[in-house]
Amino acid sequence: MHEAPENSTIAIDFARSIEKACISRNPSEIVRHLARQAVWRDDDTVYVGRDEIWKALNAKWALSLLCTTAHRIELSDSENIKLVLDAEWQHSRSGRWYCTRAVVQVTLDDQSHVATVESRNTIAPISASERRLTIPMATSFESTR
Repeated sequence: MHEAPENSTIAIDFARSIEKACISRNPSEIVRHLARQAVWRDDDTVYVGRDEIWKALNAKWALSLLCTTAHRIELSDSENIKLVLDAEWQHSRSGRWYCTRAVVQVTLDDQSHVATVESRNTIAPISASERRLTIPMATSFESTR
């Protein structure tokens, strides 16, 4: 199936924004791609609208000190995008390292904004010696909108 080139670009931009947001812990990097009333499902929790999604991501990332990410993009058709994101992050309170694999299904609206995000996450503790992602990490960031 042939996908529209602009949606391929949107998928790549969105994946890079997710990476940048995870590393910097700045949800604004993601929210700027969302439709005003976007729906974000993170496992069994649903967030609706840019403000609610921004608050949820900000609260989630407040728990991490360091984060590295990698992604793979699959375009199902011109409106459906699947992202597979791997992240390694250090918990801000315990100092323990974790690996998260998120399989993210993204649907675009008719204006090529992200309309829905459905994320299924697998999180496992890892030792520092088991880390395999080496993308540069941010060590501090103050979230701003």
